[in-house]
Amino acid sequence: MPTATSSPPLASRLTGWTPVEPLPPGITADGLRQELARLESAAHPASPEDWAVLIGLLRRLATAFRIEVDDWALLTRLYAEGLRDLPADLLRLAVQRVIGHWANGYRMPLPGEIRAEVATELAERVGAMARLRTAAMVAGRMRQREKSGCVTGRSAPSG
Repeated sequence: MPTATSSPPLASRLTGWTPVEPLPPGITADGLRQELARLESAAHPASPEDWAVLIGLLRRLATAFRIEVDDWALLTRLYAEGLRDLPADLLRLAVQRVIGHWANGYRMPLPGEIRAEVATELAERVGAMARLRTAAMVAGRMRQREKSGCVTGRSAPSG
C-alpha cells in the first residue's frame, strides 16, 4: 500500500506516458479501474473522528508552547474550512510536520501553513488519479475497438 509520500504503482508506471501511445505492458483496464477505485476511496476527506484527533494535537501544541486560544470552536471551524478536502492520512502528516518544526511560538499555525506541509503529496495524488483516469479511458476505447474488430480506429470492412 502506498504511503503518503509515494505514488501508487500503476500511476508511477504511467509517468511520461501519453494517451497517443499504447499502454505500458502489464497494465490492464481492470487493473486501472481497481487502482483508481482504491485511490478515490483513500481520497475521501477526513472524518469527524480524524478532525477530533487533529484538534487534540493542536491543543497540545498550544498548551506546550503556551499559545493562548480564545475560541477553539471558531479555530476548529476555520481549520475545517481551509483543510476540509484533505484525506485523513495527509491531514495527520501535515499536523505532525507542523508540530515537528513549528517556530512561531506566539500563534497557532494558519490552515494554509498546515496545507503547505503536504502540498507536494496532494499534487502527486491528484496527478496520479488524472493519469489513471486517462489511461482507463484509453484502455476502455481499446477494448471497444478490439471487440468491434477495429484495429486502426476505422470500421472493419464488411463481408
